[in-house]
Amino acid sequence: TNLGSGDHMAEQYVDDRTLIGKAIRTPVDVVAPDGCAVLNADDPDVAIMGEKCRGRTVYFSKDGTSEVARKHLEAGGQVVFLDGSAIVVQEKGQRRAVLDIAFLRSRPLGAHAIVVDNVLAATASAVVLGLTPNSIRAGIQVALAETDDTLFESNGRRLLVTCARNPSALSAWIRVLGDVAGQATRHAILEVAPDWRADDAKEMSRLAAENFASLTLVVSHDAPASIRNLSEIFQHAKLAREAALSSAINRIIGAD
Repeated sequence: TNLGSGDHMAEQYVDDRTLIGKAIRTPVDVVAPDGCAVLNADDPDVAIMGEKCRGRTVYFSKDGTSEVARKHLEAGGQVVFLDGSAIVVQEKGQRRAVLDIAFLRSRPLGAHAIVVDNVLAATASAVVLGLTPNSIRAGIQVALAETDDTLFESNGRRLLVTCARNPSALSAWIRVLGDVAGQATRHAILEVAPDWRADDAKEMSRLAAENFASLTLVVSHDAPASIRNLSEIFQHAKLAREAALSSAINRIIGAD
């Protein structure tokens, strides 16, 4: 549903943004005339994919008045969007509420932008499938409980474990941390991924240097040369390396 600046498939030799967009668009290209594509109206690179869809297109958005949403509604299309704390569906001048996301505020990190995006996408897909509001809410609660990013508490410190494995995801989480933790001291642990491009490593290095008091890279003793070369790109005033994630976590929990 979104492309992101750092999403890529380098292990499949797809590391150019244009090729990445085409690869991600492939499922949209093959939607049958009686099928449907659910796309993110807030990501221009994704929204434009609707032009290639032979079936129906349903957009989801945080803003029902955005240009993409407005034009789609004017053309008789369906849009799922956020109106206050309610997720609503609008089509042909008719609007109905499907889900109130106020319950998300009770989560450890609240109703942050990343989870709201995911819930919007899931709700839009469920609406296309014809599920009832009660079924949608129940499904979302189960999914969040099983696949949610994990927040641990230890000695007054909070440790967030998330799969922010590329620059766009890391940027999004940095914004979330700024909203929920303010100016609190933050430390980062990154496991170096084999399919990162050098540019990914440089950008994540910059983000870590600007937003975290320390950076610990996890590089196993038997890591291939490609991973070791990527790890050498990182620069930080307080840079450390550990061979195991558990050791890196212990280092952070014991940090001042």
